Amino acid sequence: MAIYVFLAAITVRVILAAAGVVALSFRELLIEAALLAALAALPSYGFVLVLARREEKKPAARLPAAAPVATLPPAITDPLTGLLDRRAITVSLLDAMSQSSRYRTPMCLAMADVDRFQAFNDKFGDQTGDRLLADIAGVLSNELRMPDKAARFASDQFMFLFPHTKLAQARKIADRFRLAVQRARLSADGESLKTTMSFGVVEVHPGEDLEQLLGRADRTLAAAKAAGRNQVAVDNGRRPASPAGKRSARLA
Repeated sequence: MAIYVFLAAITVRVILAAAGVVALSFRELLIEAALLAALAALPSYGFVLVLARREEKKPAARLPAAAPVATLPPAITDPLTGLLDRRAITVSLLDAMSQSSRYRTPMCLAMADVDRFQAFNDKFGDQTGDRLLADIAGVLSNELRMPDKAARFASDQFMFLFPHTKLAQARKIADRFRLAVQRARLSADGESLKTTMSFGVVEVHPGEDLEQLLGRADRTLAAAKAAGRNQVAVDNGRRPASPAGKRSARLA
């Protein structure tokens, strides 16, 4: 804007000088035009200064909140028993089956459940039943070997994974689990209990898929139940066989 005032002032002074109204040298003409331009520019500079100070007083603009960083999921464990849950043991089982097939190493699986657990729940209630499952999980955890894995697979059903283990050895481990639960001192509402479990043990076969393996394990567990409970049944791939064993007191 100042440049326009400067040019306008020179133009007016030139016209007046040409008309003989004023008598100014060219130097005086330039000085006077410059002063007029400076005076005319002061309001503009003042306006700009006011705007700048207003901007300084405004609160700083807040940046958008950063999206929360995705957290890793917690360990995949059953909240009641502290054992692996169904999803975790299934992933571990698939991995173990792959390793067993690749390196041709033995691997066994055991399915187990609490004998007459529904009758227990009916008598003492679901909350007491949950405490019983948690206590049994603690007993089983104490019997695990380092490479073995245990999970709560369903309501009162547990699964055990025995890598690098043949069927005969897996049967002995399952029987140790069975005896540990049978001998455990458990109680409900001040009443002492004698709780037992049944086990079905199978060894993975070459070329067998997950569905086939779990199907054999379920059938072998059913055979242990049919044999009178508190049993360890094994499956050699042809027909489940229930080893003879001393029966103990079971839940009423």
